[in-house]
Amino acid sequence: MSTLAQTADRAPERSHHAAIRTLALAAQTVMTASPKGAADADSRMTPSGQPAELAFLWPRPDYRISLDPCPGAAPGQRLAHCAEATLSLLSTAQAATLDRITGWQANYGARFGAWLGLRLRQGRVAYKLYLDVPAGAPWADWEEELAGTAQVRSSRNAIATMVGLDPETGGTEVYFSAGRLHPDDICALAGRIGIEAPGTGVPSLVQDLTGRSIRFALPSFDMGFSNSWAEDRTARAFTWYSTAVGLLGPDQRARSALLRVGAKRGWDMSAYSALTTGSPPRHVLIGAALTASAPPAFTATIATTPEVLLRWTSCPGGAA
Repeated sequence: MSTLAQTADRAPERSHHAAIRTLALAAQTVMTASPKGAADADSRMTPSGQPAELAFLWPRPDYRISLDPCPGAAPGQRLAHCAEATLSLLSTAQAATLDRITGWQANYGARFGAWLGLRLRQGRVAYKLYLDVPAGAPWADWEEELAGTAQVRSSRNAIATMVGLDPETGGTEVYFSAGRLHPDDICALAGRIGIEAPGTGVPSLVQDLTGRSIRFALPSFDMGFSNSWAEDRTARAFTWYSTAVGLLGPDQRARSALLRVGAKRGWDMSAYSALTTGSPPRHVLIGAALTASAPPAFTATIATTPEVLLRWTSCPGGAA
């Protein structure tokens, strides 16, 4: 018998409220006033113009925020602000990567410059710096040196679009947009960096979410992946991503699919259910992370603001 109703009606534990509130307060702290004349400017962080994405992770519940700390600012201003917040924490190699990509942005232009990521580690807020890789930048040789091997044919015309620097771990993550990926491509791409991908991991999730059997390409019109390395350049994770609309369509359909799959797999969906009740917020990304040492982790992100999250966490019932 389906447990969906029980999952949807269950109140989130206070630990969920506390984690999300801690992240939202930190996000609010690093946000700056909008530039003059841009007080109501939309952010390029999300398709709906909101300056933050809240990520839900399963099966072990966890939360992360990706943030545009200065909506309406020019890419260079945003890059400077985000770099200032993390520069003293970066390793020597990460600082060199920041310098390299800053040069690319100066020479090839930038879409957004940079974002900030916030997550909890042992109760503390840790930051991640996301750097915009501009179109036309000469990233391929640098990425191949980082990976220790050339791109594989299964990359399906992958293009690097962003680099993430995790100061606390010294890690580097490279994000790619790609064409239509097939299940075998996932295995080949993960294998390129030394991650053994179970052949059914990502396809099984996609099949459950969409209700469609996966015979050929994964059924999304907008997808990509990322490769993550530790400071010593050993592979940490391979992650497949799709935009939520590209995979699942409208937000209500995405919400229903996630709740259904969460109930089937026994995930704690209480915080997600409570935060998306009523008229669902814009769903942004769906993803699955594969590592060498742990079971796959799954994620979904929604567009939001720190203020919305703070209102929700201050409500006894958890309603926004």
